[in-house]
Formats: sequence, C-alpha cells, structure tokens
Amino acid sequence: MSICPACNQDMLTADGCIKVPVEFHKDDTKNIASPNTYPLEDWQYDVANGDTRLGYVEWVEHKTESAGGIILPPRGQISFFLDPIPYGQEKRFDTAETRFSPRENVRCHDCNVLPGQYHHDGCDWAECPNCRHQLLMCGGECA
Repeated sequence: MSICPACNQDMLTADGCIKVPVEFHKDDTKNIASPNTYPLEDWQYDVANGDTRLGYVEWVEHKTESAGGIILPPRGQISFFLDPIPYGQEKRFDTAETRFSPRENVRCHDCNVLPGQYHHDGCDWAECPNCRHQLLMCGGECA
C-alpha cells in the first residue's frame, strides 16, 4: 500500500489524484500574485475543508480580484503555477504506440490513475505542463 502525499489516498485503488498545480521559479517582475501572498498550503486547506473547488491558479485569481486587483510580487525570483496534465493528455509520448482511447480505462502503469485523472505525486509518467518533458526530471526548473 502506497499513500500519495498530495491526496492521502492509496495509489493502488484511487481513481485519480487531486489537482495539485506545478510550481515554477522564474526571475521576473510581471504583475501576477505572489505565492507568498496566497500560499499553496492555504489553497490546500480550503480544498480539504470543501471551501473551494477551484484549481490553485483560479483560486489565486479569485482571491486577487476579491482583494481589489493585482498584487505585485517582490522584485527578483518569483514562482508561478500551472495546472497539471491529466493522464492520457500527455504530448511527449503522442505516438501510435502510446495513444489510447479514454474509454479503454487503461490505468497509468506507474501511479494507477484512470484516463482523465491527475497523476499521483512522483509518478514517472506525469508530464511537465511548461516544457512537456518528464515532470520528475524537470521538477519545475524549466521556466
């Protein structure tokens, strides 16, 4: 029995994981909300308590709008988040040998999720939503 640290479910029996955004670091000063202003842990708390069903990015946008506008991050390195890629929508393995129909219910060979669901934390099939390479190898450092 292997428990996913993100969703707290048994990875052998869970149909999918929760939608955990992938964090990237970048030297930039664009007008986006700082992760220090809206920490991932606060969003996870709201999800766990049923206070939101929004993905992290949409939740930050909602919080920013509710606060009256855009919050400027500090100068220097900032973080941004992208939504993970559901199983079956990966692009890097888009070949005739790896394509399948979601109706086939072929589970991920590594984390056992169903097509259309999010990979569990640490899955070797999960794809980086930024560079489209293997997320385990990229780790969000491709920004």
